[in-house]
Amino acid sequence: MAGSDAVAHFATRIPAGFAATRVGAWADNDRLRREATTQLIAAATTASVPRFIFESLALAYPDRGEAWIDESQALDPVSPVMHSALDAEALLGDFAARGGESVALRFGRLYGSGRASAALSAPPGVYNVVDDAPLTQRQ
Repeated sequence: MAGSDAVAHFATRIPAGFAATRVGAWADNDRLRREATTQLIAAATTASVPRFIFESLALAYPDRGEAWIDESQALDPVSPVMHSALDAEALLGDFAARGGESVALRFGRLYGSGRASAALSAPPGVYNVVDDAPLTQRQ
């Protein structure tokens, strides 16, 4: 990592199909969020990499009915499989508290073409990476 401008951690292992309904099927993904994020942040810190980008989830927001949700809304996941995303975001907070620039990209459901991101040049912060029109959790 020495000499890098950023670390982008997009490693994930989302269970496919019906397996996603079983909490145990998320174990590998939880390890990637908790353990890999810890190790990557430690390596980035050691190498003085200034920016850390993490793939998080917009699905960890609470259901607010018709109310608008933006990046300032506290996460409150319904499912325990989302808790590891909160743990990883807390690690990003620690990285930022030590002077690093952390960026959490809270992805909604991904579909369609043109899914590129400008995360390498975006200001430090948290971003919802979702559609261009407001939707409720149910929608």
